[in-house]
Amino acid sequence: MVIRSYKAKFGGKIVSNPSISLSVHNVQGPGKMDIDGLVVPPKDLAQFQPGDRIDMELEWITVPRNADEYYGPNEALRQHLAESPRSWKTIHREAAGNDLTVSATGGVVTHRYPIFIEAEEPLVSMDTVKGLLNKLPSSLATFTLPARVVPWLRPSVTVDIKGGVGFVPIRFDRLPIADGYRLYEDVAGKLVPLDQSAHGNDFWQAEYDAFTKTYSLTYNLPLDGKPTSRWVLKAEK
Repeated sequence: MVIRSYKAKFGGKIVSNPSISLSVHNVQGPGKMDIDGLVVPPKDLAQFQPGDRIDMELEWITVPRNADEYYGPNEALRQHLAESPRSWKTIHREAAGNDLTVSATGGVVTHRYPIFIEAEEPLVSMDTVKGLLNKLPSSLATFTLPARVVPWLRPSVTVDIKGGVGFVPIRFDRLPIADGYRLYEDVAGKLVPLDQSAHGNDFWQAEYDAFTKTYSLTYNLPLDGKPTSRWVLKAEK
């Protein structure tokens, strides 16, 4: 369990550090026991008062205990497990390594882990374009926008990330359409497309928000071994 953020209010007092209780309830042998891990109120708190509240983000992780149990492609994790089998260091590695610093151009960072980026408004909305096309004479029903104009409808977003362990999810929100985008990694000034396909175009996910009439695109970024990285979501011409 990783506590990503914690802020509580008890009796008008702000508490920023969580308290935990670790109770042993079954000892099976030397070094083997069952433990209940609980997030609890501060020890000096006798009762809750009206208006008390707790806001926190918890991340639950199931990790392999040693290298023999790991069957994935992440060689950095495999090496760590070989060097530190059955160790607390595996969870600590995830907690510290994914305490990210994230900035964006062409969008706003609304969450650091998972990474949520809200794209800036395009120069022209798709609803506006559709409305204009619907007003065209029927003789122009097959009219299509020039290729040089289409990217204006799809904002480009650049994301800079410091840190990262394993595969880190990133979601781009408030996009005007779901297709026509590609995610690239900026490697020494060269844009390299992210391609994790196993059966074709199957490594990203799109969702539609009926309230805002926009789309979200989600990817998983391979960040192990990259102290810093830059990623660019852009419209394909």
